[in-house]
This record gives sequence, structure tokens and C-alpha cells, in this order.
Amino acid sequence: MVVQGRYSRNRTQNGHTKGETMNQTTGATKAKARTISRTAKLSKRLIDSFKLPAGATRADLIDDGFHVRGVRLRLEVGRRGRRWRARVETPKGRKVVTLGFWETDAPGLGLSIDAARDAAVELAVQKARGMDFDAYRPTVKPTPRIDAPLGISLEQAAKAWREWARSPRTKGSPVPNIKTWGDRFRMVEKDVLPVLGAFPLASIKPGDIRPLVKTVANRAPIIANRTRDALSAIFKYAIDEGWTDSNPCEQVKAPTKESDIRKSHRAMSWDETLKVWRSAVDMIEGEDETLRVGALSFVLSLATMQRPEACYSAMWREVEDGWWTIPGNRVAKVDGKDTLVGGQKNGKDFPVWVGSELGRWILDKAQNDTRWLFPSPSNHEGDIPMRAPRRFVRAIRKASGVGDVTLRMARSTAATLAVESAGLDPRDVGLVLHHKVPGTANVTTAYVQSQLRHMIKPSLEAWHSELGRQVDITYGRK
Repeated sequence: MVVQGRYSRNRTQNGHTKGETMNQTTGATKAKARTISRTAKLSKRLIDSFKLPAGATRADLIDDGFHVRGVRLRLEVGRRGRRWRARVETPKGRKVVTLGFWETDAPGLGLSIDAARDAAVELAVQKARGMDFDAYRPTVKPTPRIDAPLGISLEQAAKAWREWARSPRTKGSPVPNIKTWGDRFRMVEKDVLPVLGAFPLASIKPGDIRPLVKTVANRAPIIANRTRDALSAIFKYAIDEGWTDSNPCEQVKAPTKESDIRKSHRAMSWDETLKVWRSAVDMIEGEDETLRVGALSFVLSLATMQRPEACYSAMWREVEDGWWTIPGNRVAKVDGKDTLVGGQKNGKDFPVWVGSELGRWILDKAQNDTRWLFPSPSNHEGDIPMRAPRRFVRAIRKASGVGDVTLRMARSTAATLAVESAGLDPRDVGLVLHHKVPGTANVTTAYVQSQLRHMIKPSLEAWHSELGRQVDITYGRK
């Protein structure tokens, strides 16, 4: 690489480079250390791309963009790293002061070009005040915000957050502090920790996070928002623990607009709904067990307006006398241990009417010898419920021709069509969806358990009647 500027080598009067010695007997030259000096207007690109010439042990890059009388700023590039140094002309002679490392050599501790120039200006000010540079320590050098050699790293904080998030809320309970801790940690572990895991928390800036989030957004726009939120949760936990005092995620905007996320929750038209229904019933009557249980859980979500994760982990013990009571925290023994396998977001039980003709048809099709309505096809003993049926989603998109159908569309479609076609009041649909009741200081509907069944049953009966009118519930066809 050619550096624009003056180039010089320090040579002695006998022609040898400074640092070379001559063997007086043989006349051979033995190099101890060879230093080259180059003057240029420094830039980050120039510094990062600069390499020591062959045979050189150190290079002094003198900053031609810094002009202060009595102070010269340079970056020493050696085999052990790059350091900022300033030479100051004092009444006692020249003094060389070390300012710090180059910014990329010591994350959170290093100095950028601007920071190094500011430190050199401070030297000039202190020189004018007659300061003794033998005991000088620059004050503009950034330091970690926590009392540790380089601070707790992001990976250490993330693992500590994981342990806290999956620990029980109360003693002896399998319900963790954060129900979705597994998904959140996996997002950070996959896309963030490989790049920033070793960095101290205090050294991570918003500019470090933005490119990572944008990279995820190019692959999965919605997951990018979730990754940012998960990383923010880790920083909030670290602040509570006193490991850092700022959350850089607060200055990183969500890469995906909320309106774009809502597209995955859009409501299908009746024409699209019937196409998906026909394809789902074909899968229910087919021989592929994975597609069959996936289609059944989708149809149950469409009929009951409940979240897909509550449907595909449903248990037979929750169904009684035409009612399916979704527990606030669904706890079951999996592999001999009490495990949280689903439930309601607010942690409160919620009844759903499945005693209609449509509900009984779904339950009859789901009959099996396990404790789950939809056992995992990969576990022949029926010990675990089905997980998110991604293979079913790919298959239903191809079979129905509705290329953007998702599991959550069943819930939003049912709610929309119930209002538009079945004539239900939006407030009644809100009760079935288990939404908060407007005007009640954000108190959920769970506080009226004694009256809840009387309000939910007529709404679901009307929706099942309209859905049954549109679709023949025996054959799944018009």
C-alpha cells in the first residue's frame, strides 16, 4: 500500500538504519529493530489496512491532520498492537506520552482518531499550565463502566439472563420467570453472540447492534424485531444487576414496521378460508400423521379463535362436558419432570365451548390413546405434544394456493368473519379472544369466571353455525 505523504527512515551517519549494529570482526550487520516513519493524514481505512513492511518491526504513522505547536501525534504500529503516542516539547526536553490503544485493538478502551486528537489537545493545554508529564495520565481515555478487568462480556450476561429467565417464579413451580426464554436466547445465540459475545457490555454501542439486526432483517424481518427485543431484555437484566448503566438497544429502531408484522396476522376471505379448509380436511383424512395433526390443530384454532400454541399442546384432561378449559399455565410431566408446555399469556384459566356439532367433529377426528389431543408424530409413546407444525404450514400453502397462510391467520380470520358474516358484536368476539375489556382499567375478563361461560357459549355457537353453513362439516366441502 502506498501512503500519501512524506516517507523517511532514520539512518545513522555510517548509513545503517537506526537500530542496526555492525559486528566489528566480520563487518556483518545484525538488525535489532528497524523502525520506519510515515507522515499522512490518518483515517480509519488507512490505519486498518496498513501492514508492516517486510523486515520492519515497528512503524510510526505521524498524523498530518493534527497541527498543534509543541505536540506531535502518532500511531505506533508494532507486532504487539497499535498504540497512540504523543511527543511533547517541554522545558525539560521531549516527553513521549502514551494515550491508549487503537479503537479496534481494545474494544471499549481504545481511542478513535478524533479521541486521540482530543487527548493530544489536552496535552497542549496541560503543557501551557506547566504540568509535569512524568506523572501524566490522560483523562479522555474511556474506561469500563463496571469494576472488572474488561467488564462482564455479553455472552456471560446472556447466559446469566437465561438462568434467571428459566428459573421458577415461585419455589417448587415449573413456571419460569420468562415463558419464552428458550426462543429469545436462541435468537441471540445464533445471530448476536458469535459477533459481540466476547465484548464487554459497557463497550457495546448502538452502532455495533444495528448492522447485526439489519442482517437478520434481510433474512427474516419479523425475527429481526424479536432478536432486538431479546437483546434489550438481556441489557435490562444487566442494568438491574449493576453490570452496566445503559441499554444500547433503546437507540436501535426496529427494522420491521409493526404494520408489516401484522400482515402475518391478516384475516383471510371466505374464498381463501374455504380453500384452506378443503386442503386441511384432505390432510386430516390422509395417511401422513404429521400433516394430519397439524391440520387438526389449525382447524381447532379456526373454530375456537384461540392461539395456535394453546391448540397444538392441548390435553384431553382439559376437555369435559363440551368445554375445553385452557389452563393459565399448562404443566405436564415430560420425561419424568414437571414442564411448562403452554397456557394463556396472562396465566389465567379460560373456558372455550367445543360442544357444538363442529367442535365434536374435531374432537372425534383427534381421538387417540395418548394424553394429548395432538401428540408429536415423532414420539411414538405419545409422551410429548406436537410442536409448531412448520411442515404443515408449507404443505397447506402449496395445497390451497394461499401462499402466505400462517397458523395465526386462523385466529384472526375467525374473529373477522364472525363479526362480518355471523353478525357478532366486536365486544363479544373480544371476550372469546380473551382480550382486555375496554374501560375496566385493563382488568382482563378472567375476573368474571362465573359469568364467562354464559357469555362465550352463544358467541361460539353462532360462529360455528356460520362456519358450518359455509362448509359441510362432514366432508369438509361445500
